[in-house]
Parts: sequence; structure tokens; C-alpha cells
Amino acid sequence: MNPPLERMTDSNYACQASYHNNGSLSINNSVAKDFPAECLAQRDLPCQAPDDFLLRQFHLNGDLVLKKLDNQAAAIGKERDCIRERLRILAPR
Repeated sequence: MNPPLERMTDSNYACQASYHNNGSLSINNSVAKDFPAECLAQRDLPCQAPDDFLLRQFHLNGDLVLKKLDNQAAAIGKERDCIRERLRILAPR
């Protein structure tokens, strides 16, 4: 069980919430703002930007990532290209 949360502030609420919910990795577009380095270090909690996470997953198992993109596209009645275009905007790297 995780220790009780310290007083949450605007700069550490996301880090603390992730830790409190037993997160092993946080993925966030505003890493520097929502996950201050000192909070991450205290909790030994890694944090990645979405594009870094997706690139890492693709390098680990590209076929599985493509299958998941196909599944997501099918769930909204689209093709993989639609998801790829959205990712190009949301996770440009």
C-alpha cells in the first residue's frame, strides 16, 4: 500500500495521483508542468510524453502496435490511416 499523499498542489497532483493508483508509468503531454522532477524522483515514477511512449512500444513490437491501431480504427469505423493522421497531430515525433 502506498503511503498517504502529501498535500496536493497544482504542480504535483498528477504525479501523486499516478503514484497513489499504483501507476508504473505516466504518459502526459505536459510532463514538466504536471510531473515536477522532484515529485517523480521521490516516487521513483517514470514519465514519458505520448510520442516517446508510442515510439518505444513500436520498437518493442511494431506488429502488435499496428494491430492495435487497426483495432482502434475499426472500432470507430475508420482505416488505420485515420488513426495515423490523428497521431501525427497528437504525437508528432
